Amino acid sequence: MNTRKILSWGAAAAALAAGVGITPAGEAQAQQAAPAAKATNQEEVVVTARKKEETLLEAPIAVTAYTATQIQNLGLQSIDDIAAQTPGLSFSKAFGRSSDRPVMRGQASILATVQSGVESGTAFFVDGVYYAGDIQSIDLNDLARVEVIKGPQSALYGRNTYAGAVNYITKTPGKDLTGEFRGSAAQHGEQDLNFRIAGGLIGDTLTGSLAGRYYKYGGEWNNVATGETLGKEQTSSISGVLNFVPNDNFRVKGRLTYLEDRDGPRAFGFQRSNVNNCFPGFRSNQFRGPAATTDNNPNQYFCGVIKANPSSIAQNSGANGTRPEGPFMGVWRDALYGQSTAEANLPNGWTATLLAGFRNETRKTGSDSNFQNDNGGAAFGAPFNPSFPTGALVSGIVPYTATPTGNGFFAISSRSRQDDYSVEARLASAQDQRLRWLVGLYGYASETRGVPFNFGYTAARNFTGPVVSNDKTANVAYFGSLSLDITEKLTFDLEGRQASESRNTEEYGDGLTNPIGRVTYADNATFKNFTPRATLTYKPMSGTTLYSIYSEGVKPGGLNGSIGLAVNKNTFAQETSQNVEVGWKQSLFGGRGAFTLAAYDTVALDYQLTTAVQNPNTLGITSVVTNQGKARIQGFEADFRAAVTDRFNFGVTYAYTDPRFSQGCDEFQYTLTSGGLLMSSTPNVPRGTPPGYVIPAGASCSIKGKQVPLTSKQQASFNVGYTAPSGMEGVEWFARANGSYASTKYTQVHNTAETGETTLLNARIGLEAERWSFTVFGKNITDDDSITIATRWFDLYQGTAAGAGLTGAAATGVDTGGPRAFFYGLRKGQQVGAEMKVKF
Repeated sequence: MNTRKILSWGAAAAALAAGVGITPAGEAQAQQAAPAAKATNQEEVVVTARKKEETLLEAPIAVTAYTATQIQNLGLQSIDDIAAQTPGLSFSKAFGRSSDRPVMRGQASILATVQSGVESGTAFFVDGVYYAGDIQSIDLNDLARVEVIKGPQSALYGRNTYAGAVNYITKTPGKDLTGEFRGSAAQHGEQDLNFRIAGGLIGDTLTGSLAGRYYKYGGEWNNVATGETLGKEQTSSISGVLNFVPNDNFRVKGRLTYLEDRDGPRAFGFQRSNVNNCFPGFRSNQFRGPAATTDNNPNQYFCGVIKANPSSIAQNSGANGTRPEGPFMGVWRDALYGQSTAEANLPNGWTATLLAGFRNETRKTGSDSNFQNDNGGAAFGAPFNPSFPTGALVSGIVPYTATPTGNGFFAISSRSRQDDYSVEARLASAQDQRLRWLVGLYGYASETRGVPFNFGYTAARNFTGPVVSNDKTANVAYFGSLSLDITEKLTFDLEGRQASESRNTEEYGDGLTNPIGRVTYADNATFKNFTPRATLTYKPMSGTTLYSIYSEGVKPGGLNGSIGLAVNKNTFAQETSQNVEVGWKQSLFGGRGAFTLAAYDTVALDYQLTTAVQNPNTLGITSVVTNQGKARIQGFEADFRAAVTDRFNFGVTYAYTDPRFSQGCDEFQYTLTSGGLLMSSTPNVPRGTPPGYVIPAGASCSIKGKQVPLTSKQQASFNVGYTAPSGMEGVEWFARANGSYASTKYTQVHNTAETGETTLLNARIGLEAERWSFTVFGKNITDDDSITIATRWFDLYQGTAAGAGLTGAAATGVDTGGPRAFFYGLRKGQQVGAEMKVKF
């Protein structure tokens, strides 16, 4: 790997900082937090990003931390808000509050959480315990701190920390009885109510807390299919914590949470194929059959920014007496999860730690995914009829007069249950010695069962019936670290993890097309890896930390199911990365400020991409995951924070990421550039060509030089706060604002369709005293309406593959799949609201 450029960045930054008297402080967002809400000197924040306690300024790793005070001051409600303020982290809310897709430092996957077994590469943790589910609805007000740790964390954190990790650290109850209530209300029917009570139960030995949340959002998008409001969200959760400290050498903390999401039909916009404007060819409206409604648009794809269109937001959800496309629309989740941590101080200064956790979740999701409301199509006993008025998005809504026999055409409803269990044991030497070490063992097991969920089979809705799929994952690892203080100023750390992960997938008949319980597919695979990390840290003076890191990361491999097996692509291998990073941290102005600069150079190998294959069940085209790409990702992150006075503070961040494929072959890229042909198993060689057809020059599957999708090349944020006396004794007024910018994201590897750039502005103003505060706030004040993400889809108005206008020799080698369209997620609009917080 060529590291000269990145090392020169570090040297240049060092020279600049030395020249102006500024040195980096590591992404020290948490440093501006203080015990009171107002700004004071930068607080010394302790983080556990390297499995041990270190101050944020001294930890030689890129980590952004948010304390409980900052979470409140910035008005953070979810991972969306955290990502907007964190340089290098992008969060794509694609499918409502389902299927989280965080992107760290440009390492993204367009298939993450969409295709079974494909993961994002950025993992979530709660109190250091791996959390494999969606995390958008977790209550941030019950947290003591959030740590966003960037770069491969596989050496110490394990599976799926290929690009980074986000650790939610919950509050630990103290012995004094305390209570807190917070309630807010905003436009679009948003309500957010929180409470927490904590205190001693048995003297200082046993303390506990109880916290709860009720959140409701009324949605804001009109469903042109039924007239209802789309995008409604609702969460109820309750958490209990017990902290047992019998003496100074032993502590056990346990936390149990029950969470319930009840989200209504999701708001999806749909951009039809009639606006496609690039790559003319066979897979376009022009080549649909005479039965299809077509505008003869010859273009196969869309190039440019996809913009939200209110008239294109439709879900045939069964509201207002209409016939639904599926038995369920929305996202419902019931989750019970818990974590426990036991720590013991041993002789010689050694420390033993045991972490354990579990999560049981049932989830059902559903949406109308044909975006045309076709009276149910063939699934309702009527033949599929795409003959709608040209340009009409919604037509034919009819009363719900009888129970359908199956889902609407291309409507998707699913239900699953996932059970996760993990345990980690660590033993560490005394940390005040020149030579320090840590060793650990880790185990993780997960089982996800899918059940039939459609109009034709309802018994399994409460898991009383058979499963149709069963995916199991087991991961066993041992890991360790060794640290040596070479001199008083120079330290070398070496970390590593040896892991083995097994995947097992089975598919069963659901009683509709195959006998109930019949095994239709069974396969397994085992993946082994070793991931090292080496860190060299130099501290030339108090408050200054310079570091360089070499690390490797692993994204899990997996199985492609029965379709993959049928085309001899039953498994896909692990994606791996090699990473070099340099960074610089230091406090400023006598502890009132902090600055950070980190630069990195990453090479991703065996990049997981999609490959189009023939579906043996439907004779259509589908996709599987294959390893056919390589990417190089370079970038840097800068963060500056300062408490200018005891009453005024501000911070700014900037991140630049350049993630590009250095090699790779995508089959649909060939379809686009060849004018609509399918590629054979040999890259850039067609399966065949219609008589007399001339393949355009430059037809190729290569994505070399393309930007990795779902990532913004540039990100920036700011926050500012000011407090002043109000004239009332013990009461101050405050004004705070924060904003963020993210450049456009490409939706696919083709680098044509984009989300557009996003600029968000939020503000809070109010009064605060020691035990209460009142706030008026505004979110997305500029009413930015850029879409959150887009997914290429099918325009079923133009007919199915069987309706293509080419047959026989004329269709030789032609991609006869439905013309490409896009559905997209919508961003919450401008909101104004008020919040009241009381402590007692």
